[in-house]
Amino acid sequence: MLRSVESELKEINPNIRVLAIATDITEKNAVDEAFEKIKDTFGHVDILINNAGVNLEGQGALVADEKPDDWWKSFEVNTKGTFLISRAFLRQIHPGTMNATIITLVTLAAWKTFPQLSGYGISKAGALQLSQHIAAGYPNVTAVCLHPGLVDTDMLMVRQMLH
Repeated sequence: MLRSVESELKEINPNIRVLAIATDITEKNAVDEAFEKIKDTFGHVDILINNAGVNLEGQGALVADEKPDDWWKSFEVNTKGTFLISRAFLRQIHPGTMNATIITLVTLAAWKTFPQLSGYGISKAGALQLSQHIAAGYPNVTAVCLHPGLVDTDMLMVRQMLH
């Protein structure tokens, strides 16, 4: 998948510099290693887009019927992963950078309650709160959340709940 995105970018602009790194965002050391590669390749970072997300709840379940390990994995990726990536980004911002940007993709489930998506929704609400804390604590960083609306992905079981 990463290689195909890299190829598409090169088709759009053959002069673009691309670094494709597969990283387990739930592992601090893996994230730190990825940002070292980024620093070695580009020297610094200015923009981060947090777009990773997981919904392991399948067709959904009420809290009492959730599988605890799957429920918690949502937090590992959607909240902890977003934290680790954002943390590494903040540590790598070039000291002279006046304005850096973090865009975190969230979901309607971060604001609206879907009883069958508690792990996904609550973990995305954690990512939303993380963005707000970064915005409050780093005046040189524009940290915003973006909710792109319903996007037809494998996780779009929400459409069934909306009807």
